[in-house]
Amino acid sequence: MKRMSLKLAPIVAALLLGCSSKDKSTDTMAETAPTDTMEEAAPTDTSDEAAPTDTMEEGLDTAEPDGAVVVSGSVQKGPFIIGSEIQVAMLDDVTGDATGEVFHTTTRSYLGEYELTLPRASMVEVVGSGYYFNELENRTSAAFLTLHALAEITDEGEQNIYANVLTQVSYLRAARLIEEGAEFHAAIRQAESEFMARMSVVLIPPSAPGAASSMNMIGGDTGDNAYLLALSCVLLQAAVDDVEDGEGVETNTEAALQSILNVAALELEETGMFEASKWINGAHNLNTQTCFKNMKTFVRDEGSLDEAIAVPNIARILDSDGDGIVDMIDDDADGDGFTEEDGDCDDSE
Repeated sequence: MKRMSLKLAPIVAALLLGCSSKDKSTDTMAETAPTDTMEEAAPTDTSDEAAPTDTMEEGLDTAEPDGAVVVSGSVQKGPFIIGSEIQVAMLDDVTGDATGEVFHTTTRSYLGEYELTLPRASMVEVVGSGYYFNELENRTSAAFLTLHALAEITDEGEQNIYANVLTQVSYLRAARLIEEGAEFHAAIRQAESEFMARMSVVLIPPSAPGAASSMNMIGGDTGDNAYLLALSCVLLQAAVDDVEDGEGVETNTEAALQSILNVAALELEETGMFEASKWINGAHNLNTQTCFKNMKTFVRDEGSLDEAIAVPNIARILDSDGDGIVDMIDDDADGDGFTEEDGDCDDSE
């Protein structure tokens, strides 16, 4: 399999879905280059409106082929801001190689949500790029972040794909395993399991975790969702610590976060292991109440969700002192020898 940092090649939308309709009600589109034949269909005073991307959007709404599938989800470090770029590349079901079919949309809310229509079920790579909510420092990031996710789109039931920290840190490893002959789903599962095993000293995973691409940090208080939010908070704390300690060359949180994430992904790709000391220290230093409450406030202010239901309790996953007991039931979660009054992120005093 070619390396999964895909070179997303454009493809002419008319070959897939047709461009005869003029209804602009969908975000789904395939890339194509401008063409002179647009003049034949456009009035003489609409040359500025004949952009190829607009024409493709129009055609896709009413010319969907048999087997078209609607895919939705979100992109989350914290949630990406509205208007963030989303690309979905179709992959060969056997080799995992890019087929050259690429579809685009943008996030439609400050919760990082997107939706688009694909022509058929397929293995895919979702790539999201944009600014994100920093749930530790309670602000929008000052720099872009790009997240990848590998997943399968089927033609049965609701199709959701979430791109997040766990899908990002494991996707290069999964791509390597597929290249070496592993089955698509097995490769993804192995890559995610290897990462979670390394982090288990401070993040105790659910007994039977689902795929990372199904985890949603504002999707309700489940073990999977709590794991993702806890991991995201730990990564942010590791980045803050890195800047404050002056150990790296990065001088801001965003750069440090990108560096820590990239290094872990590259190391994991090679051997299934990575140096986790910065992540583990981030868990030790994390103020769980701050992370949890900032996310609740963000969901309340920016979304239509009930924050009490949507935001998971990270204390059910986080083991701050690494003693094998999650903070939610650990009387001494920080390991300082004193009993904690409230370590369960439930807003009680």
